[in-house]
Amino acid sequence: MSMKFPEISRGGKPEIQGNSVRFTYLDSLSQVHTNTKPLLTPEDISRRVVARMKRFHSAGPGTRESESSRADRKWISAHPEEVLRKAWEQLDDHGKMEMVMMLDHNSHWSTSDPGWAASHAKNFQNIQGDTQKPLQGDRSMPATSRLQRRAAAIAKHEPEKLYKRNRGLLSMNKKDLSHYSSTSEKGLPHKRSLMSKRSSRYA
Repeated sequence: MSMKFPEISRGGKPEIQGNSVRFTYLDSLSQVHTNTKPLLTPEDISRRVVARMKRFHSAGPGTRESESSRADRKWISAHPEEVLRKAWEQLDDHGKMEMVMMLDHNSHWSTSDPGWAASHAKNFQNIQGDTQKPLQGDRSMPATSRLQRRAAAIAKHEPEKLYKRNRGLLSMNKKDLSHYSSTSEKGLPHKRSLMSKRSSRYA
């Protein structure tokens, strides 16, 4: 599979200060953080991407991102594109898929504008997801097989490559595709019907 380099959406432009980068982001509870961290080499970034991929593969089905992993992802996304592209070239297809899920704007937002972040944080309790539930209480279902997870990743990033039998995934919204494609594969069966009692609305 030929992977496309992720499209990164930045609400606020990171500031390069010598050998450091300063950036703002929101944590999972919409708390605002502004960090100054050292610039990483492409080799460092590719190692972190692979380490993240291994953590999620070993953590078990339905594992969500920790705050430290989120902070690490935001830090990586704040790097100049030319550095990220060099890291991309050092990864195999599995690593590139992980980097897409980390950084692509369809999966995650990158750095934030500080003013917007502060305003957003004040209103977070009132923000609803596409299920019409408050975001803090909104829980989506993970994939239930390795093939489901992989098909969802293809549907999200390269829909033209989906097999005809899996095109029902295209009716899913991007948020649900993100949950499906980011599920850890540890402990999942290789194959399970997309049309199960718990997932029939996604068939």
